[in-house]
Amino acid sequence: MARHRRDHPRGLQLTRTSRRRFALQKGYGSVGAAKAATAVLGAAATAYAAYCGTRIGRLAEQAHQRGDQVDVKDATIPTAHTPPDLATWQRRQRISQYAVPALAGANIVLGSYLVQSYRTGTTAKGIVRRLLPD
Repeated sequence: MARHRRDHPRGLQLTRTSRRRFALQKGYGSVGAAKAATAVLGAAATAYAAYCGTRIGRLAEQAHQRGDQVDVKDATIPTAHTPPDLATWQRRQRISQYAVPALAGANIVLGSYLVQSYRTGTTAKGIVRRLLPD
C-alpha cells in the first residue's frame, strides 16, 4: 500500500522550498516575515470586524427590546442619540473596516515584492548585497 504525504498549507510549502533564498538573499527573510505578520494581522482584524458587527447587532436588538430609540447615521456612524455602548462598538467597527483592506493591500504589495525577488537579476543583487559588507 502506497503511503501518501499530507498536503501542507501552500505558504508553508513555499517557505520550505525557498529556504535557500531566505538564507542567501538579503532582505528576503524580513519581507517574508512581514508578509506573514501582515496576513495574521489581517485575519485577526477580519475576525474582530465580525465580532464588532455581532456586538452591534445584539446591542441594537437589546435596546429595541427595552423600547429605546436606536438612532444611527450609518452602520458604523453613531449620532448624538445612539446609546453609548452601541456607539463605542460602532466606532470600533469603523476602525476595523479600514484596517482590513489596508492590511490586505499591504499583503498584496509584500507578495509582489517577494515575487520580484525570483527574477534572476534581483536574485543576483540580493546575494551580492548579502556577501559584501555595508
